[in-house]
Amino acid sequence: MRPSTIAWIAVALGIAALLAAMHLLLPGLSRWVGGAETGLKPFEGRVVTAYAANSDDAATRAQMADDFSQAWVRRWEKPRGARLPDARVKLYLFPDQAAFSRHGLFRLGSSLEYNGGYFSRAENAIALVAGDDSGLRHELTHMLQASSWPDAELSPWFAEAQAQWHESGAEGGPGKGVAEARRMASSGELLPLREILEAPNLAFKSAGNSRYYWESAALYAWLSLERPEALERVVSLERLPGRPSAAAFAEAVGAPLDRIEADWIAWMAAPR
Repeated sequence: MRPSTIAWIAVALGIAALLAAMHLLLPGLSRWVGGAETGLKPFEGRVVTAYAANSDDAATRAQMADDFSQAWVRRWEKPRGARLPDARVKLYLFPDQAAFSRHGLFRLGSSLEYNGGYFSRAENAIALVAGDDSGLRHELTHMLQASSWPDAELSPWFAEAQAQWHESGAEGGPGKGVAEARRMASSGELLPLREILEAPNLAFKSAGNSRYYWESAALYAWLSLERPEALERVVSLERLPGRPSAAAFAEAVGAPLDRIEADWIAWMAAPR
């Protein structure tokens, strides 16, 4: 064998060894960087690497996140193409709102004063205040939306409504937002349905965003409880590339928008 061939083989073996070492070391390095950046202790689960103020909390929340994520995928894999993320997601659980806000300023340039938590696809990370279990499930749902439908541009109302629906678990159910929307319906304070459907992301991140969240939650709950077949058509629409229009939503539900709005409001106004 010629010396030049031997040299090339040595280089190739060296590169292979370097890549293997990086494959083994990078997860540990990633955990160390995350902990050093936030001052939190990490615990590596199956779906997330959780960071919390102490190791026990990190382990508990990692287990909770793993269980919810896997149950969500088992429930929705066949009807909706649900799937887990390809790589572990960082889950930052800050001890209080002040620490969460400092993280938001550092990572996003915003103190997140109107936001209780977030999932960032670009960072592959979730951040929120520890102890908020419904908030954790909310952000995990956003994570699963991103991993399940990577080419979709979900309508803000749909993304937030589905996340609120699953705050109670993988099966989901009506939450506080539905009750608040019912109160708004009884007092004539509802925003028009078209405004909810066409609201930009900013509407859900600014002061006064509760109305958008509550009405979106009620719209999703109405579809889920009263028009489940229509909801599946809406989900199929949302999974497609591009953001759906209000007209496309109405077509998926199977009725003119004004008829949908009237039926939805009547459902909210009905005695419970």
